[in-house]
Amino acid sequence: MKIRWKMLILQLVISLGVAGLSALSTMNSMELYQSLNQPPLSPPGWFSVWSGPSCSH
Repeated sequence: MKIRWKMLILQLVISLGVAGLSALSTMNSMELYQSLNQPPLSPPGWFSVWSGPSCSH
């Protein structure tokens, strides 16, 4: 099987670029989450961050 290097590099650049933009746009989101008026049974901040990607499958 021949590896198409140009296509592989392009896909990596696109996916890492989107990840970088997402990180920049949500940089202060945890501070915003903690400042919200939360109900007594709301999950802690670490739970909502780490459970989001695993629940999307």
